[in-house]
Amino acid sequence: MRVTAIEWDENNRAHFAEHGRCTEQEVGDVVTSKCHRSRAVDIDRKAGDEPRRLIYGQTCIKRFLVVLVTPRGKGVIRPISCWPLSDKSLDRYLAWRRSLPK
Repeated sequence: MRVTAIEWDENNRAHFAEHGRCTEQEVGDVVTSKCHRSRAVDIDRKAGDEPRRLIYGQTCIKRFLVVLVTPRGKGVIRPISCWPLSDKSLDRYLAWRRSLPK
């Protein structure tokens, strides 16, 4: 899915500010693949639950992050949370990126 807009409101901004793990700019870098390719993985959910997706990527300042989002349709996503990539997840993301055609 190509992200065309990011839905921010006072609730998700407050959550991101409270935890301080990443900025709006970093979220934008990852979910839009601004400087580095990102990988999106849908999360299995129960029927009727809001869809969720994990987006693994790297910011333009070289931070590796996972961003949890919910798709809103037509390229719009709403960030829910984010955190730094851990060792195993980082290894899998980098292996995936190396496997892509140049």
